[in-house]
Amino acid sequence: MTDLNNISKIKQILEVALLTSPNPLSLDDLQKLFSEKIERSTLRMLLDELKTEWQDRTMELVLVASGYRFKAREEYA
Repeated sequence: MTDLNNISKIKQILEVALLTSPNPLSLDDLQKLFSEKIERSTLRMLLDELKTEWQDRTMELVLVASGYRFKAREEYA
């Protein structure tokens, strides 16, 4: 997991899954996207990075009761 290319690829997979899913995705759901085990702490770190990367865009990554999802920022909703 220390390979930066691998981390970048994992983050891309998380991003596309969250953008295309009709429902929020839990950490368990996100772990199932990968054949190798990705630690929950690693997923949280990468989700935090995605949240930061999307900070100045029209959508934001949010944590709701059932998991993570992208939503339109309030000023654009």
